[in-house]
Amino acid sequence: MPVYAITAAILLSFVQGLPKLVELALYVFVGVTWIFPLKPLFLGVGRADPDEPPSPAQPPAPGPEKQEAPR
Repeated sequence: MPVYAITAAILLSFVQGLPKLVELALYVFVGVTWIFPLKPLFLGVGRADPDEPPSPAQPPAPGPEKQEAPR
């Protein structure tokens, strides 16, 4: 990641004379491309640990008691 940041900073230092829309497109491109090498890391976030032993089966928690609607 540090190598990407340094490379992006060096490349973007050369876009000072380009039209503003081209410069904007390059900044957006560089701002998004860092995601692709880290995609496998993001896919694992929020998932259960595959190395963790399975937990014992637990009975389902009781739901709220049903109440009759007022008439």
